[in-house]
Amino acid sequence: MGTFLTFLGIIFVILVIKFIWDSYLTDNTEKRWREYKRQTPAEAERIEANTGLNLKNSPYDSNLRSKPGDLKKRVPKFIDFYSQLHPAIRAKVSASDATRFEFRMPISLYGNIVGYNHVGVLDRNGTFEMYFYTLSIYGKKLQLNPYKFESDLTVDEYEQQLYEFSKTMGSNPEYMQVATGNA
Repeated sequence: MGTFLTFLGIIFVILVIKFIWDSYLTDNTEKRWREYKRQTPAEAERIEANTGLNLKNSPYDSNLRSKPGDLKKRVPKFIDFYSQLHPAIRAKVSASDATRFEFRMPISLYGNIVGYNHVGVLDRNGTFEMYFYTLSIYGKKLQLNPYKFESDLTVDEYEQQLYEFSKTMGSNPEYMQVATGNA
């Protein structure tokens, strides 16, 4: 019996060492996940959308004081702007609560998703911020300074600001690395 327990102990130790080796020392787990995301983007997106408690923090979560009601009611023209986006853009809501409304648009290269552009409006105690950031499938994040405003803009003003964000991000060499699937 003692030999059997020793054998099980050795197997357990080997599995723990392999887990540590793959996850932390060689980054094999992350490489496999990125490859899986590249091969099956729809399935990977479904898995990411359904991950447990989703405790990932956003850079916009600090210094927020929740207000009663929904942000959609305080910036309805931004919601109209989102609703009027062309279906080919494939924009999807990624966050919607009392202080933030955000949607993301995939960045595709030869039919494979290589990242997402995120656009949103955030309520920081009565001052609004429209923000834009890019997140590659490899985890590289590029972020622009937010555009601040005091009250709901027009749909055309939101469109113009998105154009300015896109122009600024598009001229960033690091964005080109994301858009070509290299970052």
